[in-house]
Amino acid sequence: MFSLLFPRSPLCTVAIVFYTCVCIPLERLKKQCGFDESQHHEDYHLTGFMFGDKPKKKEEEKICCSICLVDYEAEDAVTHLPRCNHLFHIHCIEPWLLRGNLTCPLCRSFVFSPPSPHTHNNSDSAVPTKMSPHQIGLPWPELNDGLTYKDVVSSSDSELTTVSDFYYTKYKSSAPLLGWIQRIQNGQIQVDGEVVKDPNTLLRSGSKLVYHRLPWKEPDTPYLLDILYEDDNLIALNKPSGLQVLPGGLFQQRTVLTQLQWCFGKKNSSTGAIAHPVPVHRLGRGTSGILLCAKTKLAKTKLSAYFAEGTSLVGSGNMGQECGTVRKISKIYRALASGILEEDEARLFIKQPIGVVRYPGVAKGLYVAFSEGKPALSKVIVLERDRLRDCTLVKVEIQSGRAHQIRIHLAFMGHPLVGDPLYVAGGQPKCVDPDLVDATTPFAEDGGYQRPSQAVPGDCGYHLHAHEVAIPNLLHTHNV
Repeated sequence: MFSLLFPRSPLCTVAIVFYTCVCIPLERLKKQCGFDESQHHEDYHLTGFMFGDKPKKKEEEKICCSICLVDYEAEDAVTHLPRCNHLFHIHCIEPWLLRGNLTCPLCRSFVFSPPSPHTHNNSDSAVPTKMSPHQIGLPWPELNDGLTYKDVVSSSDSELTTVSDFYYTKYKSSAPLLGWIQRIQNGQIQVDGEVVKDPNTLLRSGSKLVYHRLPWKEPDTPYLLDILYEDDNLIALNKPSGLQVLPGGLFQQRTVLTQLQWCFGKKNSSTGAIAHPVPVHRLGRGTSGILLCAKTKLAKTKLSAYFAEGTSLVGSGNMGQECGTVRKISKIYRALASGILEEDEARLFIKQPIGVVRYPGVAKGLYVAFSEGKPALSKVIVLERDRLRDCTLVKVEIQSGRAHQIRIHLAFMGHPLVGDPLYVAGGQPKCVDPDLVDATTPFAEDGGYQRPSQAVPGDCGYHLHAHEVAIPNLLHTHNV
């Protein structure tokens, strides 16, 4: 049709096609995003510069553009995104934004701050920037990177000690003797920089040993995390059930800490900042809810001290005061307990000590209700009783921070969490024989023990949610 109207004007044809297919859709996109040409804001402006003019750092967080994967050259035109500070080639990030993508392609955080309240017809719908919930998270690779363990042979260990005996004696919980022999014969162990494949190689004092654990596929785990709150000092995340907080056991890569490293990298360059946000407390793998992460050294120090303070007060015998009146930080959970907590149990203070016992598959032992254990205090309030399903929804505020404290305390009272695969009434595990290990079970592919058949603490299925956290503002005196 255009060629009929302008048979001798190909430039006009191109101009009309460009205006129809590019300019008009772009204007519609701007209106959908609430962008007004008459009200430019500096937060919506990408400042470009030459990569060679960028101030040098001791450790540059990225040497290549995350979109095109091409290394930066001194003459390349680059830009930092205004909120997450990630670096990209301008010719890569501009098409990304023009296609309507409003998040960083690397960390998925919003590129710009949300439009100010006056850009909306209804000002009540405006949400403060730092409280706007959004997600971070990158998909997990098929295999992790494996692990490297380093040891130095001491004088007491070097007397006629072979490589296999050294590892089996020191790391019995990792693999049986035949498993360590298999690892040595696979070439996974180095002595003073040389790979050894003879399990009977003798060691000498001062020898440096390196064991390379092969990469493996970690169990399926969620990776998306909601950001509930963020300021200059901390981030509050909504951790999903099934995601471990810190590396341990089978989960060395698929953790909250890894996602924080990937999504935030080393963008924090201000004084007092740390390389990336770090969790300052733990939640069980099967527990969902609020997880606090520090962004600065000051926040990490103070928050860690707040969490430790309540536990130390309980340990000193100060257990008579109600939760929340002593410790500076308040943690409130919602839990679904089995059975019906009647009126005489509608408000409980559980002071049962928690200790460690031997347990198959748990190298450092299992936390259980133990009369000679460490003091622990939980306050339980009934919220709702469901007699049809024989369960009770409760609010639990903990004064101390013992491992699996809520699961153990409610089980100790005869009301273990609904779906808990490990703890039963009395606060004890279903499997109570510490020596129950099937010696006939073949060891795993890498030489280690197979996963035990009985439940372990990291197994999910129970219903526990970190519902509320109240802390003093790190720089002022009011709560956030």
